[in-house]
Amino acid sequence: ALIYIDDVIMFSKTWEAHFEDLRVLEKVVEANLSLNFTKSFFARRTVSYLGFKLSARGLQPDDHLMSKVMAIPEELTFEQARSFLG
Repeated sequence: ALIYIDDVIMFSKTWEAHFEDLRVLEKVVEANLSLNFTKSFFARRTVSYLGFKLSARGLQPDDHLMSKVMAIPEELTFEQARSFLG
C-alpha cells in the first residue's frame, strides 16, 4: 500500500492476493476512521497518482501532465514564466 496524506493505494501481484490485501480496510474501521467510497476505485489496472501513472508496467509520468510540460514554449518572458508556474 502507498499512503500520502489522505490517499491510499493498494496493489497486489494477483487478484487473489489483492482481495486478501483488501482486508486491511478492516483496520481502518477498527481505528474509527472512514473512507469516502464515492471517491474510491477498486480493481483498476492503471491509477493516476501524484502526477504519475501506476500500472503493472511500473511508474510512469502521467501523459496528461506531460503534454502540458511539452507544450511550454522554449522562450518565455518573465511574466509568462510566472504565469505558468503560478
